[in-house]
Amino acid sequence: MTTNEDSVHGDPAPLDSAPQPDKDSPLRTGAFDEKPEMPADESATSADAPVAAYAAYACPAPAEEVIAAELAGEPAAKPRAWTALLVGILAIPVAAIVGGIVLAVAMLASHGTGFLRGGPGMETWLEDFAQTRFGLFVIIVPGQLVFLAAALGAAWLSPQSLTGRLDLGRGRLPWWSWIVLMLGTPIIGVLSSHVLSLLVDDMSDQLKMVEAMMRTHVRDFPLGLLVLVAVVPGFVEELLFRGYLQSRLLRCWPPLSAVGFSALVFSVAHLDPVHVLGVIPLGLWLGTIAWRAGSIWPAILCHAVNNAAAVTATMFQDTGTLELTWDPFSVTLLALGGPAFLASVGILAWNGGRQDRRIKGDITDVDGPAKER
Repeated sequence: MTTNEDSVHGDPAPLDSAPQPDKDSPLRTGAFDEKPEMPADESATSADAPVAAYAAYACPAPAEEVIAAELAGEPAAKPRAWTALLVGILAIPVAAIVGGIVLAVAMLASHGTGFLRGGPGMETWLEDFAQTRFGLFVIIVPGQLVFLAAALGAAWLSPQSLTGRLDLGRGRLPWWSWIVLMLGTPIIGVLSSHVLSLLVDDMSDQLKMVEAMMRTHVRDFPLGLLVLVAVVPGFVEELLFRGYLQSRLLRCWPPLSAVGFSALVFSVAHLDPVHVLGVIPLGLWLGTIAWRAGSIWPAILCHAVNNAAAVTATMFQDTGTLELTWDPFSVTLLALGGPAFLASVGILAWNGGRQDRRIKGDITDVDGPAKER
């Protein structure tokens, strides 16, 4: 075996084997399975190699991936934030364009080219069209399909598995806590809507049309309305904005920045300025749930429940309003959701804090064995 007589410690160092870290070190980010060619005058201790390789990453891999890479004998992948930002942001105008084209085709098929000139006739047609089941489908589904294609297509191109890239794993919260989170989430919508009523005089035209659409379909098409307004957006939007976008940002940015930016992009996807302001708190809440849970499934369920609560509220409220009302449904929602929301905050703080301490122990315990695996 050829030796390097210029080693720092004076001891011969083998050149025909790759530098290896200490066996108890949780950091193995270099390509240790390969045998790099080193010049005879190379002077570096074997312990420096993995640290230098780890520092070279602009966005370090999370502790779980580092440990998994160690166990599998593979290097941890270097994440890229710009791809997630590009997909998440561009999906919004593409969805708006596709939705507009589908709506224009439906309008042309219904009344010919006369409505392309705009005017009151076009607005009246749109309001009437939204009251039909076909109109409900046309208004909601095309944009959601664009979001779904963006999330699944981009995740499929990722070297990670589909479930891993989109945070579709089991997560670290107990099952019973998911129920508490679902019960507490509608409080976010109720309170943010009331605060918004203090900032604006009235609902926007778009929100009025959506409210009128739900009020019509909740009586003659309730299950279809719940699927299209609650289930589909709850799954699709969380898949894109929390599963694809936020999960990648959490690997590259501080948690507050990642959650906040993904919530901002999520709110902008609602297009209407008043609606955008109204859903920012919900986006922050859902982002916090996905981050602390380590999975988007609780956020998907909470999103769906929040939208379902908004649909159900139209059955008990005579007129649409942003202000807090004291109808039987709102009172029940506050009575159940208030304590559940406070319990949800405690659950996220306790479970998330425990996971933070575990990960910190895995990363910083370099001189000895990791405390948890």
